[in-house]
Amino acid sequence: MRILYNSPLSLKGVLLSLIVFACSPAFAEGPSLDIIEYKNNEITRNYTVSIEDLSKLPQTTIETTTIWTEGVQTFVGPSFKTIVEDLLGDVTEVVAVAVNDYIIDIPIEHATENGPIFAIKHNGEFMTIRSKGPIWIIYPYDSDERFQTEEVYSRSVWQLLALEIER
Repeated sequence: MRILYNSPLSLKGVLLSLIVFACSPAFAEGPSLDIIEYKNNEITRNYTVSIEDLSKLPQTTIETTTIWTEGVQTFVGPSFKTIVEDLLGDVTEVVAVAVNDYIIDIPIEHATENGPIFAIKHNGEFMTIRSKGPIWIIYPYDSDERFQTEEVYSRSVWQLLALEIER
């Protein structure tokens, strides 16, 4: 499993990540989410889930304010609970990886009915890289003070590229 860290954000790093992402076969086929499975620190499986596939899963809507936007926003996408149950299965660890190499763990305990979603739509529109998409992990920030912490905000990954999971 990768070591968790928050890489320093530099224009050069972001541009390089975007170029690599834009030139990848998955991007050529449309926005997607890579799932990389590990067991005993060895990659056992690597597969891609398209935004279209994610949109076919049960969708959850969250209406909330965020620290990155103004006013109440509407986000739609499969819940983290659905992602775990329908795509990942029995996992012990989930690590989110963003386009800019931002990496952070998302605790399995957050895969609850009222937990985060993997938003693919923002205010009714599919998201693009420019609008923090194509996937943005969104918590229901306004529903509970426990979602209004620096720790939760750090897990609100936008431009989500991959999930690394440990079995």
